[in-house]
Amino acid sequence: MSAARRPLRSWPDALIAAIDQLPAAPWLVYLVATLVAVGVFIGQRLAEGIEINPVTVGYTALTFLPLAAMHYANRAAARALDDFRPALGRLEPEYDGLRRRLTTMPFWPAIIAALIGAGVLVIGQFTAGGLWGMRPEYSTGTNVATAIMQLILNMSFAAFVFHTVVQVMVIVHIHRDATAIELWNTPPHNAFSNLTLVLAIAIVVPYSLVEILSALNSQLTVVEITIYAVAMGLSVAVFVLPLSGVRSRLLRERTREFDETGRAFAVAAAQLRAAVESGDVASAPALKDALTGLALDQERLRTVSTWPWTADTFRGFVTTLGIPLVLWFLTNLLGRVLF
Repeated sequence: MSAARRPLRSWPDALIAAIDQLPAAPWLVYLVATLVAVGVFIGQRLAEGIEINPVTVGYTALTFLPLAAMHYANRAAARALDDFRPALGRLEPEYDGLRRRLTTMPFWPAIIAALIGAGVLVIGQFTAGGLWGMRPEYSTGTNVATAIMQLILNMSFAAFVFHTVVQVMVIVHIHRDATAIELWNTPPHNAFSNLTLVLAIAIVVPYSLVEILSALNSQLTVVEITIYAVAMGLSVAVFVLPLSGVRSRLLRERTREFDETGRAFAVAAAQLRAAVESGDVASAPALKDALTGLALDQERLRTVSTWPWTADTFRGFVTTLGIPLVLWFLTNLLGRVLF
């Protein structure tokens, strides 16, 4: 019997694996690649006397961001699944499949993403009037280098979008169908919040950068406000919605335990009253201790967290939204003053 055929590795997975094999940390590899891309972009234009548009510089700086976001999202996904594993319950046999879907991209969807990215580049070049950094009067070298960077950006962005959708669907499936989620075992509650935080950052940062650079060159428009508002909304949705399932389950579990404790408290209180009324002083201390324990249990239930993220993660998310928003507002104000 022949061995099972090994699935083809997608191009994003191959690139991420190759970067992991390098002696430097991945973030440093992406940083160096970004600096090289920006340096080539600016250097070619300075050499040819071409005016440098900050917006196109911003797009160039984003060349490798989607791939970097996929890289670190995959790492966060692997850690999240391991942290959540004790709560999988009947989903435990699916562990390997869940890990594969969270941390890798299938071959053919990656090919389709690449074709979509290439199509966006072609359409954008013919409809944006040179705003993508390529013009007939520029040298072939400048246009080719710009096209390569735009192609990498659009291909990897399309792949990132597909992969993000899959990751969100897997998180929803896990939170819906896991059978060992316990109210008092808190680590699995917020296991996936770091992953959704990475995805939210990957959405809001590039839009913030482009909008901030645009604000320095032009007046604030309704279109710019709408685009930025949509990006902010998507960032919030990607962070919050995949975690809403476990939040609902934890609230239901807390309500159930609170009701059970309340019923037990009522029974113990009735027994204590009956003991006092009948003069059964011997059983009164035990019943009093039971009531004290049940009251403490109720207090614990009131204070147990049912939020699917830690305080640090939530602060990180608010900061991720708040700082770019403040910078965007200030650059719009500065753009009005200067221009």
